[in-house]
Amino acid sequence: MNIPALDKILKAPGKSVVLEFWAPWCGPCRSMAPFLEKTEEDFKDRVNLVRLNVDENQKIARSMKIIAIPSMIAYKDGKELFRKTGAQSGDSLRSFFSDAVEGVTTRRKEISPISRIFRFLAGMIVFGLGIQNNFNWFLILAGGLLAFWAFYDRCPIYNAFSSWFKSKFVSQG
Repeated sequence: MNIPALDKILKAPGKSVVLEFWAPWCGPCRSMAPFLEKTEEDFKDRVNLVRLNVDENQKIARSMKIIAIPSMIAYKDGKELFRKTGAQSGDSLRSFFSDAVEGVTTRRKEISPISRIFRFLAGMIVFGLGIQNNFNWFLILAGGLLAFWAFYDRCPIYNAFSSWFKSKFVSQG
């Protein structure tokens, strides 16, 4: 696919568009594929899914600042709404497509790679200080939490627990 053809798809009125950047050698892309196919089928009347193999569409991937795969970008009426990087569960994909249909622009922001590195390094420094200070458990715990803060959004246990917590305790008002 070329950039002008993609621009035409993105700017077409009507359906929302979800771009998925993937590669056949990408394990997370392959594991997400069945969920994506099911979600595409469920939203076929409302969302146009465009799957772009990054090996075959390197110019487009660079122009859209894709730095990791799988990556998905939602568009409505030619405007980028939001993007998500990393493998998604079936529920997460349904939420992504639903938000694209509704034109939602305020999704949880992705943590930048630089921010992840700083958070992780800060956690390891505090953790190390805890070890050096006669196993100060407070510092060890604080360091562990700081390091976890760098990757919490990709932790399947955290995501499952937070989804369950929200469904039980947060009002759906």
